[in-house]
Amino acid sequence: MEAWLAERKFMNPFNMSNLYQKLECDPRTIPPPPPPPKKETKPEPVEKDLQESKKQALKGKELGNDAFKKKDSDATLKLYDRATGLDPTNMTFVTNQAAVYIEKGNYSEFRELFEKAIEVGEEDYRQTTRAYAQIGNAYFKEEKYKDAIHFYNKSLAEH
Repeated sequence: MEAWLAERKFMNPFNMSNLYQKLECDPRTIPPPPPPPKKETKPEPVEKDLQESKKQALKGKELGNDAFKKKDSDATLKLYDRATGLDPTNMTFVTNQAAVYIEKGNYSEFRELFEKAIEVGEEDYRQTTRAYAQIGNAYFKEEKYKDAIHFYNKSLAEH
């Protein structure tokens, strides 16, 4: 038999049924690897677990949302300010308060509050990205396009 034919014979796994026995490593009999360990998931915080001040802050936020829908900006600002005072770590209260200023057309106060919100919630990149984009929108509405582009780019870089 020619060398190249013999070589082809050994290359075909169906030709040598005992090849795995000769090599002593049959992949059909190797036990599968153990499954990866399960990650412990933290349960979502239930309202029972929240502190009393955070509960009151959430309630104030809901009341502020209702006042915002009724276009009562003074009451809305007071309620959101109270909620921010009760829970200063929640970025949402500050951004909601800023939304009132954008409705009034007060862009400088809006930007100031969003920059404060970024400082409060800088660990949450999604909200930080949104905040930078909102600041860019405020500059865009004022037709300050270079500043708008700067904050849009910051938003994209953060994401």
